[in-house]
Amino acid sequence: MIRRFLWIILIVVIGGQELLSQSVDFLLADTTNQDKIYPRYFTFDFKAQRGRHVTTGVKVLEQSIEKNPYNVFEFRFGIKGYGQESWHQIFRYPTYGIGLYQAYFIPQNNQLGNPGALYFFFNQALLGNEKIYLGYDLACGISYNFLNYHPEHNPEQLAIGTAQNIIFQIEAETGFRILKRLDGAVGIGFTHFSNGRMRTPQRGVNLYHLSGKLRYHMGAFYRKEGLREGWPKVRPEPIRHVLPKFNPRWEFTVCPSVGIATPEGEHLWVDRSLHYFMASIDLSSFYHYAYFGKVGLGLDLFYDESMNEWAGTPQKSLPISEELYWGAHIGHEFMIQRFRVVSHFGITLSQREYKGKWFARVGLRYNFAKNFYFRSVLKTPEGFKADWIEWGLGYSFYKHRNPR
Repeated sequence: MIRRFLWIILIVVIGGQELLSQSVDFLLADTTNQDKIYPRYFTFDFKAQRGRHVTTGVKVLEQSIEKNPYNVFEFRFGIKGYGQESWHQIFRYPTYGIGLYQAYFIPQNNQLGNPGALYFFFNQALLGNEKIYLGYDLACGISYNFLNYHPEHNPEQLAIGTAQNIIFQIEAETGFRILKRLDGAVGIGFTHFSNGRMRTPQRGVNLYHLSGKLRYHMGAFYRKEGLREGWPKVRPEPIRHVLPKFNPRWEFTVCPSVGIATPEGEHLWVDRSLHYFMASIDLSSFYHYAYFGKVGLGLDLFYDESMNEWAGTPQKSLPISEELYWGAHIGHEFMIQRFRVVSHFGITLSQREYKGKWFARVGLRYNFAKNFYFRSVLKTPEGFKADWIEWGLGYSFYKHRNPR
């Protein structure tokens, strides 16, 4: 079975070499500002949140912080995209950058901690103009300062097993101009913290909130002398490019991934040294329907040592054939320049009682070269409970629907 699958991958990769001469999406190598002729415009945001917890089902948390609201303060440093690179136009001139997040749970002295985070954000208007708009905000990064589960020092906190976790945040917002340099926005959003089962317990921490934001436009930064004339000091005028005509194309990918997971059974949590090795191979084909999106189908082969736990043999004594199973998925990737927001929904083709009948993936992909990418996605079995994080290095090649 494994040998047959490897032959399929080899044939696809070799057969794809003929397609490498096809041009790759121009967004992967945007040279619009290669001579640094356009200044950068920076922004600074202050955000505040007020929200509630989604219950974890952990008794000690339900009786304390989950009964109370929480507060969050965020500070962000951003770049205003106004067309100095071509991809800005496709996304209606977004703002993107880095942010700091600090949560204050009530009571402050609690068994979960008061997590902070460092993240990347992407903020885009979907409808409206510069004076008022409707849009969305995405943020993803690393959180810290959780008081994680420990069998001796924090045994009742059964929600999350690590002090450092992934943070993912999504908001819908309405923004508006207040002054020449100042904007405001109000929104509603959801925040998720998870370690992808790298350390159990792993129920995750989920929050929902209302938010308010003030954005200060800091002005232009000139990277070359002699370019100051003609540029506004505070807000740039959007630059409109004549973009290359979109040519629909097919993309074929091979992505092997590895990861680790820890036991889910409470009787095994005390053994902090027990880890399971996980691996997968994803063979997919995608159709690019626009510069910003593609849909596709794929076949998966999974290797999962944690099958031993469900079989009652946590010390990894199952034969390899029982640790393997097949899957197939449909997928979508939302494309922002070199980044991809990955979402897959799949079915389990092999009979594996403890993996359910379906699975999902969500995460990020980064194209660091013409045909190679790095991918980090959270795989979840039936019920959207974290299974493991797939860390993958992928290869892709392309074929235009109508070759030029």
